[in-house]
Amino acid sequence: MNDDGLDTPSSSALDKAHAVVVVAAGSIPIVGSTIGEVYKWLVPSPLERRIADWQDAVTDTLRMLVERRGIDLDSLGANEEFISLLISTSSVALKTHQKEKRKMLKNALLNSFLHEVNYDIAATYIDLIDRLTPTHIALLKFISGNQALVGATESVDDIYSIIKELLNTSSFFKEIELSTFRALLQALEQTGLVIPSDGYLLPIDQVQVPSILLTEDSGESGLPSVLLTQFGTGFIRFI
Repeated sequence: MNDDGLDTPSSSALDKAHAVVVVAAGSIPIVGSTIGEVYKWLVPSPLERRIADWQDAVTDTLRMLVERRGIDLDSLGANEEFISLLISTSSVALKTHQKEKRKMLKNALLNSFLHEVNYDIAATYIDLIDRLTPTHIALLKFISGNQALVGATESVDDIYSIIKELLNTSSFFKEIELSTFRALLQALEQTGLVIPSDGYLLPIDQVQVPSILLTEDSGESGLPSVLLTQFGTGFIRFI
């Protein structure tokens, strides 16, 4: 729904609408077929625009790899890992309408070779870009950039209140209620990107004892109640 309160057609609906116009115009003898061809030329479908945008992104990525690393395009074209990652990122890019995701995928393709990321890690990160929403990733970046502030919280209720206060104009969090926010944080935990302290994700009235931090190391005191894992930190750099 847009700002005027009207329902905005989905990308797939727009593609269908575009096809209907072309077919309808083509059904008109002689003149109709000409109109249909002109329409397709003047008004490319949303999918065609998506493909063109991604082709531009890949071209720009190749240019940066050549400029920054002096990579030879012929050798890159023969690199099986690059081809696999190109196919993976392209598949995700073409099935999403979200520009934020396509930007992440471009960065992923670039950083895979600019920083020589292990293939298994790169492939896993690309899968996470596909699975997670921009809201998940906005939350992850907030935790990463505000570890001291997050460290003062004792439950998911606390961090929810902080985010609602600081980011009340953000399109990502403006209309998210607490149970949905908890589910977002749980998803980040399940993917291994963050580690919350014991009981942190429970409703505040269900927490009977102070949370004990779970870390990747030994659970030292004084660390944040929600900790980015090394895997999570790497993911943020990757995208």
